[in-house]
Amino acid sequence: MTKKVKISFLILVWGIVAIQLCINRMDQLSLRQNAVFPSANNDKKENVITAFSIQSQDTPAESLKGFGYLGTMEVKEEAKVDTLKKFARSMGIEDGYILSGKEGDNYTATCLSKDGKYAKTMIQFVTIRERDETPEQYIWVDITTEADVMQGNALYHKLCEVYSDMDMSYNVNMEYTIQKKGDISKDKTEKQLLIDEIFSKFSAKQVTLLDNEDYDAVYGYTKQDDNYYEIDGEKINIQIVFSYSEAEDITYIKVGCPIVNSSY
Repeated sequence: MTKKVKISFLILVWGIVAIQLCINRMDQLSLRQNAVFPSANNDKKENVITAFSIQSQDTPAESLKGFGYLGTMEVKEEAKVDTLKKFARSMGIEDGYILSGKEGDNYTATCLSKDGKYAKTMIQFVTIRERDETPEQYIWVDITTEADVMQGNALYHKLCEVYSDMDMSYNVNMEYTIQKKGDISKDKTEKQLLIDEIFSKFSAKQVTLLDNEDYDAVYGYTKQDDNYYEIDGEKINIQIVFSYSEAEDITYIKVGCPIVNSSY
C-alpha cells in the first residue's frame, strides 16, 4: 500500500467524504497538484482533504485540522500517550482530557480529547500497519471552535508551530464560516468591503477572483503564512468563498487557509 493510499485510507476512517475530491475539480485539483508545504527539512508534504459542515447558528465557526507524519517505526503505547500529552500541553491543554483508543483492520489510534469551554479538540496518535511492514506513525488533530478570525488565525499558526517543533512533516488547514442575511453579491460595494476587511485581518492582498454560477471565490496571498499553492504562477494561501442559499436567503462565507478544501 503506497503512502498516498494509506493517507487516503486514514482520512476515510474519520468520515471525510471522498466525493469532495470531485468538487470544483478544475481549479481545486490544479491547486493541490502545485501545493508547496515547506517543513523543517524542506520536504514537500502530502496534502490533506478536509471536511467542514456549515453551522446552523449565526455565530462564526472555525474548523482546524492538522495531519503530521512521524515516520516508520515501532512505538510503545506508553510513548504514544506521552507524545499526545506533550502535543496537548503545547496547545494549552493541561488537564480535563479523556484518553481512549480505537482500531480497525489496518490501524490503531490512541486518542486524547477535550470538550473545553471554547473548543472541542481531538488529538490522535495513529499507527497504520500493512501486513509485516514496519508501521507508519501519524498525529491527527481536529479542533472545532467559535472564535473571531484573528483568534482562529492565531490557533492555525500555533498548530503549525507545534508540528514544526516536533520535527514532523505536516499539513494544517483552517476553515472559518460566517453567515450574512440576503444575497450580498447583489451589492458589489458591500461585498468588496467585506473581502477587503477579511484580507486586511490577514495582511493579505487579493490575487484573483473566480465567478461561478453557484459561488464566487476570491484568492489572496499573505506573507504571514509560509504555506501556499500556486495558480498560474501566483502564490495563493487564503481563499474566500461566497455561496448564496435562495431557500434560506442567506449567504454563506467560508475563509480557508491556505484554501477552502470542503464543499461549497
